[in-house]
Amino acid sequence: MDKLLTIVIASYNKEDILPRCLDSLIISQELMKKLQVLVVNDGSKDKTFEIAQHYQDLYPYCFTAIDKENGNYGSVMNKAILLAEGKYFRTLDADDWYDTNAFSEFIKDLGNTDADMIISQRLTYNSNTEVYSFKPLPNNIEKYSDLNPADIDWNNPSIRSNLNVPHITYKTSIIRESGLKWIEKICYTDTMYDFWPLRLVKKVRFVPLNVYVYLEGDDEQSMSPQNLRKNFSHFQQVAQALIGNFNENINESNSMYPVQVKFLWQIMSFVYPFLLRESKYDKQVLDLHRQYIKIPEIAKIVNQKTFHGIHYLHTSLSGKLPLSFKIMRFISLTPKKLFK
Repeated sequence: MDKLLTIVIASYNKEDILPRCLDSLIISQELMKKLQVLVVNDGSKDKTFEIAQHYQDLYPYCFTAIDKENGNYGSVMNKAILLAEGKYFRTLDADDWYDTNAFSEFIKDLGNTDADMIISQRLTYNSNTEVYSFKPLPNNIEKYSDLNPADIDWNNPSIRSNLNVPHITYKTSIIRESGLKWIEKICYTDTMYDFWPLRLVKKVRFVPLNVYVYLEGDDEQSMSPQNLRKNFSHFQQVAQALIGNFNENINESNSMYPVQVKFLWQIMSFVYPFLLRESKYDKQVLDLHRQYIKIPEIAKIVNQKTFHGIHYLHTSLSGKLPLSFKIMRFISLTPKKLFK
């Protein structure tokens, strides 16, 4: 049977929580036979691989356990895209899980579409408060239909909040056609999955299902503020790769061009405040900002003062004030909510 969907699970020292993740994929045998689940052990030192093998033994028509030396998320994805047999491709982190019922409905709907990109709804679980929250897709967007990207209001905040890795499913063929090769041995390369195939998307489908449950509240996560600051060089490499890919393939007539621009802006506006609280990154952040504002649309957004702090950073490139003063002013002007 041809596989409808490939799911890749990057796993490193996750023996305690991997069963929760894999159990969430146990649905009807009929639907599981349409899946290829690649559980990639990234050089773990615990029993992660043995657990993956156990699920492969139980469900050989669905699960495949893969053992490899440690190379971080990027190396896992590079391995998985080579092995992917599904028409569609999506990810699942080992510390997250799928809502089983929503996932079953999602698989059924995959058989009804030929869209290049499928966007589902954001669902998060905070481990500190033990509360679930979700971001529904907007009421005025057509659901379960393959839409032309030019007909979609990408400014809608409900769409933007769901435009990230856990909630995006791409056709495997356009990922390969995009030439995406994840950077290995660093963090934050999942962002490349969001961005790289966008320019090739011709049809988009919105599915109002809370498929992916994203875990929040864990200080060890790479997107925690302290880790963003600690791993700045990783973020810098990924950001430069995104900017380079955008400039190499720039096409303003492409209906997904506005989405690419908004994606780049979203990353910048989210991450900068955390980085600028560490003065040792002042010069690197300014250098990265110079690259961003070479994109005319990004410069326009900054000049509109949407976020006063980033606008101040933009104007600080004149070099008239000491850098330390500029950064201090940037922090004082930046809305406090960005530091939460």
